[in-house]
Amino acid sequence: IGADVNYGFNDTMGISVGLLYSPQGQNYADYSYSRYNQYNPNAPYLTTLQRSVSLNYLKIPFQFHYTLMPENKISFTFSAGFYIGFLLSYNDKNSFISGNNNNDTYTISATGSTESTSGYANTSFINGNPYNSMDFGGILGAGIQIKLTDKLSIPLMINYEIGFANIKNVGCEFIYNGNSYSYWQQNANYFGSIINNSTNATLSYSNSYIGLKAGLKYNF
Repeated sequence: IGADVNYGFNDTMGISVGLLYSPQGQNYADYSYSRYNQYNPNAPYLTTLQRSVSLNYLKIPFQFHYTLMPENKISFTFSAGFYIGFLLSYNDKNSFISGNNNNDTYTISATGSTESTSGYANTSFINGNPYNSMDFGGILGAGIQIKLTDKLSIPLMINYEIGFANIKNVGCEFIYNGNSYSYWQQNANYFGSIINNSTNATLSYSNSYIGLKAGLKYNF
């Protein structure tokens, strides 16, 4: 949800700048990885993980617009540009079932993290939060514009955004029992050792989505 201000060079071409609130996220269902077994290091636990991520951004989009035959009742419109995003808040929930029959749920938010089953709280991060505070990427849009009056119209567009930045802060660590652990590793054993068997620790995360953009356009 938000608003754009558009400057038209003529009836068909123009540029715009906007301010948008954009809640985004993704759910991951049932994927598995090996988890360290402190009792038998040669037999790691197979862990099944479910994950739900919510990221809330304030975005500033800059776009070029082109409208084909704007004098018609229904005209075709296209847009392209880029955006800058500022992370307002996040929530990262992990639920997993380990080979040792433990069900654990971790919830990480902008205010810290908790583990619901073991009763301890990890409330401090070092080297920043798990998700970077800024994002940027490209925008493409195409659709129709329905003219209601000479001043008023309704644009309906398919809008696609693709992020160019890695939104994951790979250097983020949390403190537990006086020791620091990589947040994205998530496979430290109880004795403070870290076993590097998580490919997720080095993979980049980038935002992307496709959706329907609808609004009300008024020509001054």
